[in-house]
Amino acid sequence: MTLLSFDLHQRRLDTAPGTSLGAIADGLAVELQPWMYGALPVPVTKARLTTSGGRCPTHGVLLDFDPASPHAHRCPVCHVVYTGREHHEWWVMGAHLFTAERAVHAAALHLLRGDENHRTLAEHTLERLAAQYGQWPNCDNVLGPTRPFFSTYLESIWLLNVCHALSLLERAGHTRVSGPVREHILHPSSALIASFHEQRSNRQAWNEVAILSALTLLGEARAVHARLDAPRSLFTLLDDGLLTDGTWYEGENYHQFAHRGLWYGVQLLEALGRPLEGDRRARFHEGFAAPFAALLPDETLPSRRDSQYAVSMRQWRWAEWCELGYAFAPDRRLAATLHRLYDGSAPAGATGRAASTADAERNRPAVALTRADCSWRALLMANVAPVPPASWTPGSVLQPRQGVAVLRREAGHVYVALDGGEQGGGHGHPDRLALTLQRGATRVLDDPGTGSYVERALHWYRSTLAHHAPLVNGASQQRGTTQLTAFEDRGGAGWVQKVAHDLAP
Repeated sequence: MTLLSFDLHQRRLDTAPGTSLGAIADGLAVELQPWMYGALPVPVTKARLTTSGGRCPTHGVLLDFDPASPHAHRCPVCHVVYTGREHHEWWVMGAHLFTAERAVHAAALHLLRGDENHRTLAEHTLERLAAQYGQWPNCDNVLGPTRPFFSTYLESIWLLNVCHALSLLERAGHTRVSGPVREHILHPSSALIASFHEQRSNRQAWNEVAILSALTLLGEARAVHARLDAPRSLFTLLDDGLLTDGTWYEGENYHQFAHRGLWYGVQLLEALGRPLEGDRRARFHEGFAAPFAALLPDETLPSRRDSQYAVSMRQWRWAEWCELGYAFAPDRRLAATLHRLYDGSAPAGATGRAASTADAERNRPAVALTRADCSWRALLMANVAPVPPASWTPGSVLQPRQGVAVLRREAGHVYVALDGGEQGGGHGHPDRLALTLQRGATRVLDDPGTGSYVERALHWYRSTLAHHAPLVNGASQQRGTTQLTAFEDRGGAGWVQKVAHDLAP
């Protein structure tokens, strides 16, 4: 029973020391070294979401996550170290995810390189998680049932990593943890997650894939296929969550997050002999390149809807995403973006991979990247040869379903966009006909994105007043529809016209 389909013998050759993929394995092994003779963190308490935990009270930014420092948390801006229960309970969330992901790293390295120390680390970690899972209480939650966390989708990410760690260990041979992990984690955790369906949300992508992965390893083949063929399935998310222009309906902040969850599902479908075909396959493929079409001149993503502000694409997880997308289907846009990410023009610095918390992203400043900075997914699933050089620069673009219409000038240095289109569900903002104007790094008309979901100013971020969009009789817009009536760019001149309906309070 496997969750990823690849030729193991060939992959071992392709990731040997001295190869480009082997450099990823070398880096992951170095990062695991401090934990080889000291246990990875398995907190006995569950994570808790509060209004102040994990954030600097002065600057409002997330405190650095250090897996080896459960009680002292440093602000990356003012460098003040904070302590206290609420900060610790936020750290617990990262620790749970960090440890589950390191079990995957260790299992993958053992599978490819045969180091028994890596097998021991993966097994010992999974044993500890299996012994602890039932001790975490299913209470004090924010969004759905969960034991280690405060929201169901976080447990789904955690469970998915546990599933992959176990699957990779078992592919390498017999492991003593097969029974305990299935009995004490996979069965109860997948049942708990399945009790809370989140409809069309980005979070449901993770819930769905975690459940399917656990059922696969539990040998419940009939249940797997029944779930795939049921209403509100993984296929439903691929059909309705991904719009026809390849974008996720909730906007940029959730596009990569949801699409990455779907990637695990698509890989599982391949392993199950049910690969994507036709329009589904084309739409999923388009999702890899879609965010780069609307990229701002300073190489950050638009801060539309519930997005964080000024997220740089020069992060290792974006590079890995491009690697995985190119492996799924060669694409000149992805090849060109990868070479841009690997061009060395960003400042040197720590990528943050050593303290990554699985698929719950923590955005970081732009840094110089190489292929060696990718993680275990690229190690196992990226193309063997480095992606060939390619040239592509996004010009004026229309993503009609997402509602993004961009006009560019001066080789992309000047950027004008008019918003509209899909509302974005609960993460949508009342910003129909919002205008964005940027010249290079100078932001003239800007979207502030959204701060923390637990901060007092959240209502302001989600108001029309926070955007360069028309108020209606001095009040915020109501949810309404936007119709594109014209989009044309002739080089010397271009224009966009949209009509918004039903915005009056």
